[in-house]
Amino acid sequence: MIHGPCGEGHPSCACMVNGECSKNYPKEYCEKTTILQNGHVRYARPKNRISTKKNGVAVDNAFVLLHNVDLCVKYQAHINVERVSRDGMEKYLFKYFTKGFDCSKVGLQRKRASGESSTCTKGVNEIQDYLECRCIAPNDAAWRLLQFEIHHTNPSVERLPVHLPLGNSVVYNEDDSLEQVLQNPWNQITKLTAWFEANKTYPEAVCYTYAEFPEHFTWHADGKYWDYRRGTGNVGRLANVGPNQGDSYYLRMLL
Repeated sequence: MIHGPCGEGHPSCACMVNGECSKNYPKEYCEKTTILQNGHVRYARPKNRISTKKNGVAVDNAFVLLHNVDLCVKYQAHINVERVSRDGMEKYLFKYFTKGFDCSKVGLQRKRASGESSTCTKGVNEIQDYLECRCIAPNDAAWRLLQFEIHHTNPSVERLPVHLPLGNSVVYNEDDSLEQVLQNPWNQITKLTAWFEANKTYPEAVCYTYAEFPEHFTWHADGKYWDYRRGTGNVGRLANVGPNQGDSYYLRMLL
């Protein structure tokens, strides 16, 4: 499998962006395959006299695509094969046989009389669009029928809010007044405020930062308090706070 040819003499090649090959061809010559410190691989591309021609242009090892000859011959197709050097490749692989089919949404609209505005003001119902256009592929259906996990996280991640005093998010009923919301003591207790209280209650708590706390303590949402962890610890993740949020940003740095 040979890339290109591309370069200065072939500006119309699909890989050419701003006058350069977006796939970084031709590659550097290398006598042997080496694994770099960042996990990426520099494959063997010896500079020898072996070359061939593609579209009338002489190409050598610098233009060879990474492939497996046996797979290419068996399936009569172009099959790119590389060493996995990044996490997330498994997710990328699963996407191909679970993403389903391409779908299109087609609708009928009454023809407007002359003089009426042609601007469509109909709102978009994203939930209904998802239900109407969703397509279950056979492999996805089998996966769900066999009750395999759709997603899994290990260890669990504990999201930790960061806020200033009385600056936390609250959930309230539609008919609650502003005074009722502010005077409800339940709304004033968060993971952050309970963490401060836990530092007063448990002597060992002062040894851990806010982010480290879920590894050693468990958050009880029913009572809104931290207690000693008896099982495997979670990983704490502080909520993202931008510099434009002022004091909240500096509070996050201190935590």
